[in-house]
Amino acid sequence: MAALTNVKISDSVGENGRNLQEDVLKVQHLLNGKIPIPYAFLKEDGVVSDAMVEVIKEIQRRNLQSSKPDGRVDPGGKTLLYLNGGSVSQPKVSAGTIPQSIIDAAQLSEKNWGIPASISIAQWALESGWGAKMPAGSNNPFGIKAVGKQEGVSASTREVVNGKDITINGKFRKFASINEAFDEHGKLLATHRAYVKARSKLPDADAFADALTGTYATDPNYGTILKKIMKSKNLYQYDASATKPAPAP
Repeated sequence: MAALTNVKISDSVGENGRNLQEDVLKVQHLLNGKIPIPYAFLKEDGVVSDAMVEVIKEIQRRNLQSSKPDGRVDPGGKTLLYLNGGSVSQPKVSAGTIPQSIIDAAQLSEKNWGIPASISIAQWALESGWGAKMPAGSNNPFGIKAVGKQEGVSASTREVVNGKDITINGKFRKFASINEAFDEHGKLLATHRAYVKARSKLPDADAFADALTGTYATDPNYGTILKKIMKSKNLYQYDASATKPAPAP
């Protein structure tokens, strides 16, 4: 089949789709042009397979940051737009708004690594401006630096050096999805020797936040800011293991 551009389909393709053969063939061809590693190329036969549905879901997870991928390509939908090479913008997040996908990612990270979800969500809010200021194309809301041969993107960052705010260019990790970024963030805090003191404060999320000052970030008010975010949004409610403040009398 020749290369296709600006593909249109007449009905939905994939899981619970109508799956008209002509539409399926078009989508299979588009998927093979963006097949995610380590998935194998799909047979372009006009038949929807389990493998094809899984590829659609993986693209929705990785590239569209969908926490609940539906495995379906709809006419005029974001998945089709992405497969056609279009730019799919993420929903704008206003200050104080926490998408369910972020809560889910933080709670999964806590389950895997034991770092309170309240900490991860507060750092997401602070480091990325509530999701609005991630380095372009990075899926990295935490400012995690790239080292060695790790894939990364360049972006400016604020640091405090000798008591002064300065802006420098840094190389930041590039992740396939927000979930992957949260998992790496949890692993970093749970295993790196720089955070031994912070881990000794668990399950107290506030004490953990204070112990990140001077280690995770150079800002001397870092822990105080994190606690302000956690308390103002009651992020403790999302924790599985962290100590939660007693209810007001």
